[in-house]
Amino acid sequence: MALLISRLAAAIVLLLVTAGGPVLAVPSATPHQVEAAFLCSFAEFVDWPPPATDAPVTIGILGDDVFRKLVEATAKERPLQTKAILVKPVSGIEEALLCRIVYIGASERKNLDAIIRALSASTVLTVSDIQDFAQRGGMIGFTLEENRVRFEINVEAAERANLRVSSRLLKLARIVGPSGRNGA
Repeated sequence: MALLISRLAAAIVLLLVTAGGPVLAVPSATPHQVEAAFLCSFAEFVDWPPPATDAPVTIGILGDDVFRKLVEATAKERPLQTKAILVKPVSGIEEALLCRIVYIGASERKNLDAIIRALSASTVLTVSDIQDFAQRGGMIGFTLEENRVRFEINVEAAERANLRVSSRLLKLARIVGPSGRNGA
């Protein structure tokens, strides 16, 4: 499995660098494996405001321990990385605020609006596969369409957090806003 994740991560980095299209389909990978690879790759395509350091990019996983283990394995196997990644479980907002990226698991669906509100005043990149996540104010939402993992980016939410999302990543995404309108 580590070899599959390593190859998957390499494919994602190559895909993001060449901006070949907004989807990734790997026949033998599960949607969660693809999401984990994307999640780790996002660290390479987002700039945080100063004082950015050379410390590892911390990815907090809120509410999904099984997914955390998959992300940990993926982070260890990433080829061509320029930013080190540390993955840790997050049990609440206080811990989430100490991360650069927070993945919000489906078990937090009922608390989603409160979580987004609490993190919206920070520089934390929020990511989830909860339905309509980006339209509800999250920054990057995974969707599954025709057995392919896609992602939506709420550029307005990222900009409010003073995060700069690379144009290479934006080219691969469906751009959405909190009002539910779709763009590019």
